[in-house]
Amino acid sequence: MIRPSNDMLTKRPTLRSMSIAIIGAGLAGVSAARALQPQNHPIELFEKSGGFGGRCATRRSDFGPFNHGAPRLHNLPEDLTEHLTKDQDGYRPPQGISTLARDLAADLTVHLRHEIDALHHTPEGWQIDQATYATLILAIPAPQAARLLKNHPFTTRLQSVTADAQLTAMLAYDTPQHVTPNETITQVEPMDESHTRWVVHGSPEFTATHLEKEKAEIAQLLAKAASETAPTYAAGHRWRYARTATPLGEPFLWDPTLRLGLCGDWCLGPSAGDAVKSGRALAEHVASA
Repeated sequence: MIRPSNDMLTKRPTLRSMSIAIIGAGLAGVSAARALQPQNHPIELFEKSGGFGGRCATRRSDFGPFNHGAPRLHNLPEDLTEHLTKDQDGYRPPQGISTLARDLAADLTVHLRHEIDALHHTPEGWQIDQATYATLILAIPAPQAARLLKNHPFTTRLQSVTADAQLTAMLAYDTPQHVTPNETITQVEPMDESHTRWVVHGSPEFTATHLEKEKAEIAQLLAKAASETAPTYAAGHRWRYARTATPLGEPFLWDPTLRLGLCGDWCLGPSAGDAVKSGRALAEHVASA
């Protein structure tokens, strides 16, 4: 269990040391960072992948971009929708789903491809690499946060959160294709007007059966279900925590002694707007604390 020592209970960080580390550069993490900027404390984000947005993800390829995570954004606050394209299914940034998070993080300090696999707390604060931060925010899926926190009391709360997995394939063809949902693929999204690029999402049954298969095999199986035509390009992706099924029911978690906060869509629900609201709510609380 991460417990404060006696020194940690009495020592208060000075204004100079009030730096903030945020693990996760999805919508919750970048929203929290953006909301905390007016406090003028140093903020750094750490993201294990090579891009922004978490499940609001865009994969770049030689054949064009693929929105292979959330196909649309829902329940966003009005201040974030001004430059987004809206259709009957939700909002979509014109240059890719991930660009909303990327734009929000435009002037933030972000370390991409930087995975944090352990947490260390000292009387001075949270140690990450060679730096120490007074405040730590985990803006990552609940199961990943639980693994990092080990026996912290928050892990009990996190056990109530559940999420559905989903397997996805990105497919590119030499000729236009007509792809429709079936027993194997429940959702399909054309990525261009010519219908030569598609994202297909596996059904819950398919996902449960093939979750641990290699990504190349996942792509091959979904491509076969999508069309009799062999794709020129096929890439698979495994989303273990694709969509929140049972949320926490609170906007965030906060440990005032350790100055440790948790946020994410899993706190409130499955939408992009839930992630933004959670990140902003935690940031407001951290600023007041």
